[in-house]
Amino acid sequence: MKKLFLLLTITILFTNLNAQLEEQQEYTGFLEQALDAVKKEDKKDFNINLKYFSTAIERDKITPEILTEKNLELYSKCISAAVDNKFIDKNTALTPTDIAFLEYGADNYPKNIDILASGYALGIFGCPQDYKKAYYWYDKALEKEAIPPKVVMSAIPSNYTYCEDQDCIAATIHFLEEWSEKGLAPAMNELAKYYFGIGDHIGSGNKEARNQWWDKSMQWYEKAFEAGEPYEKAQAADGISNLYSRTSTTGTGENEIHWKKEYLSWLEKYVEDFEQNHPELIKNPHENLYYQESLAALASTYQYTAEVKDEKKSKFYKEKGCRNGVKILCRK
Repeated sequence: MKKLFLLLTITILFTNLNAQLEEQQEYTGFLEQALDAVKKEDKKDFNINLKYFSTAIERDKITPEILTEKNLELYSKCISAAVDNKFIDKNTALTPTDIAFLEYGADNYPKNIDILASGYALGIFGCPQDYKKAYYWYDKALEKEAIPPKVVMSAIPSNYTYCEDQDCIAATIHFLEEWSEKGLAPAMNELAKYYFGIGDHIGSGNKEARNQWWDKSMQWYEKAFEAGEPYEKAQAADGISNLYSRTSTTGTGENEIHWKKEYLSWLEKYVEDFEQNHPELIKNPHENLYYQESLAALASTYQYTAEVKDEKKSKFYKEKGCRNGVKILCRK
């Protein structure tokens, strides 16, 4: 009797394991076909196979912990490739199940972190807008180097009036202060910009309070200038120049002009370094955003800022920018 019971138990266990294996193979098939559809740029087929996968795991009550490592990796690759190819965009609402799978696999798949951080920051991909969650994922992104620091900081609502409530303001300041204290120059620049925005919002109605925020802004710009690479140094110098322009009571002063020249000098250095170190990226619009922005800023500043006006340099950067994909600089 005992032998019969043991045999039945083993048979049931084997049957269940075999069923689970067949289920996982079914999921693999859907995910591989979805990934193949992205490679073929077949959005309809991608959506069909992803829908089949989602329906199957809902039917079988599959949680992220149950999905095999192979299928979890395939799923992450599918979503990542779909986002990169705009099969999934800001208007696409991922399901709560999709988001749960992305969160579960985030430690091993950096692109998941990028999607989640952007999703919660902007309220896209089916994520509710939630800055606390966004900063949690941006923390992860910086810790794991999943997103370049400049890109992370560009996603921060640097003008604090963009935040609709005190929780957003507090979460933003906490995030920026934490990474600034860790010595991250892009965070220092963003924190300085944020402090400047608070002071600017207060305005001249309370000069003492405004100036306290602007003093804090100046301190972090100066730290960013000391700690940063050429691009960060340029942004810090521009911020310092702007602060001097806003606090001067006698028109354009020497400090403002000095720091504007520092800004241009370090921006030129950044452009030069980028061209030397990444020549293959110069005409790649997905990888050279800051390079293109720098060319446009140099052309514009040399043309329109009286204290540093230089028509020859402006023309030089306009022509270079036009050659390298900055369409706005191709205008006559």
